[in-house]
Amino acid sequence: MTRREIPLLLLITCCGFDLVRSTVCGECQVEPLPLFQNKRVSVGVKWTKTMTNRAECAALCSHFHSIRSFGYKDSSGECVAYTDPLTTPEDTTYVGESGFNMYSTCASGQQLVNDSAHGHPVLLPTVNHFGSCVTSTDCTVAKTTCNEGLCVCDIMHVYSHGSCVQGCPAYGTGFTIFKNKNLDGYNNRIINNVTTIEACLSLCLAETDFLCVTAEFASGIQRCILSSTAWYEVPRPFTLDSTIFDEAIRNCS
Repeated sequence: MTRREIPLLLLITCCGFDLVRSTVCGECQVEPLPLFQNKRVSVGVKWTKTMTNRAECAALCSHFHSIRSFGYKDSSGECVAYTDPLTTPEDTTYVGESGFNMYSTCASGQQLVNDSAHGHPVLLPTVNHFGSCVTSTDCTVAKTTCNEGLCVCDIMHVYSHGSCVQGCPAYGTGFTIFKNKNLDGYNNRIINNVTTIEACLSLCLAETDFLCVTAEFASGIQRCILSSTAWYEVPRPFTLDSTIFDEAIRNCS
């Protein structure tokens, strides 16, 4: 089996949803919220998209740290992501709408691990952050920044057992993703026709010719770039803002 033939999709169950092909949802608790059935919450909306089914909506929402709940309407496929966790209807603003139901999600950070039963990496929840935030001033731990609603190690450092460090004695299977960043000119491998960032991270973990420690993904051009170089090892002129790529920083084990 070649590198590009590694299976990247896994049949998984999202807590009561039908089986769906996704590497995003993983084994996380996605649950209906009984108090919010036939109710549309009208505050804290992050985005609205049209999806094929509820499981795809859940999978997409679980990819973003800042999304705490989502709504889905079966008849239209409308998927609405919310940045606020929900407690009771009395504590939020909503309107009654038949068929629009609210669900919790598990956007607490994720890691890729090897699934021995299926022989390839899958996403599982992990904790590689230091609490929630609105801005970086909310992050009090040294060398952390606010990223997608969570305090994480800044891009110049790597998460290791509750600290932010430079240099890992060994790398683990978790990643911290920074949007709109590009490590310029340190490309060990360029792979085209990669459709998801999860697939790109799987390729990083599966790489055997070199130790992959950073991965860049551009969804618009379906390109995955793997590198053996850490972000903090590169001169500043080669660490760029980007409108195309997102940068994944591999955590220590």
